[in-house]
Amino acid sequence: MRPRTGGIGRPEHLSRSKSYLEGAPEGIGRMMALNPPMRIKRRLAQKYAASLHFLSDWERADGNYRAAWRYHLKSLSSVYGVKYLPYTRRLVRLRAKPAAEFSAAERE
Repeated sequence: MRPRTGGIGRPEHLSRSKSYLEGAPEGIGRMMALNPPMRIKRRLAQKYAASLHFLSDWERADGNYRAAWRYHLKSLSSVYGVKYLPYTRRLVRLRAKPAAEFSAAERE
């Protein structure tokens, strides 16, 4: 796959592509499996949770709520993912919104 070029002739950042980002949690997991020193392992665990949260937000923005929930719940499974707990409100609010619109249409 050749990198696409931006409007100025520069290649777009491949590290910002969805396929690259989807591989981040697996790559970080492989690094953690190498049993690095504890301070490195802790940092990798933080990056793992952050990469899952980023993917969840990406999927939510794309309208793929099932995948957004899947990534979000995986991010919460880590001690370092607890800080993403308030993000759950965004997913719940989006999930509840169509139901609220539906019941409003029924009343009319």
